[in-house]
Amino acid sequence: MKKRIYIVLIICMVLLIGACNSKGGQVKPIDERISYIAGAWTDDVYINEFGGIKFTLPVNWYYATNEELASERNPDSFFALLARHNNNRPSLVVMIDRVTSEIQTEFHDAYTYLVMVKEAYDKNYSGFVTEEIQETTLAGKSCFTFNLVRDDLSLMRYYAFMVEDYVFSISVIAPDLDAINEVMSYFSPTN
Repeated sequence: MKKRIYIVLIICMVLLIGACNSKGGQVKPIDERISYIAGAWTDDVYINEFGGIKFTLPVNWYYATNEELASERNPDSFFALLARHNNNRPSLVVMIDRVTSEIQTEFHDAYTYLVMVKEAYDKNYSGFVTEEIQETTLAGKSCFTFNLVRDDLSLMRYYAFMVEDYVFSISVIAPDLDAINEVMSYFSPTN
């Protein structure tokens, strides 16, 4: 009899723990999670097969190498790409955040990631006006985006899309919308 009670209790505990960790079905067991595979630069073209994106470096632009980015890397949140024009504007940042991180509980997809970023700007930075989050495509991928306008009238645009357990967050700072659109035109799918 005691053995049956223990078995029932163990089954209940397993089900309860599984329900508490489910995040709406988003969390996978650790051994089933796919690890991020870094992209690489070849002849001024950044290719990230894992994310399915390619970025061709525009003329007069510079980028940080993977070795330079490695010092800022941790397993759950890191820079994948930093590039800028030689006069600092426009500039581009690609950040990777693991959704199923044991320490990360604030977002579970690309949309809630951008909501979190937008709320942080709305709350903490009075020099920015944020616009609404919208759906769009980037390099053939469905993603979300929103703009920030700064006091100096420069513009920042965020994009976010999911790949497996990771959010790819792309931010561009430029003097105007035309410059942002030009920078984003250098992205393409890898396939």
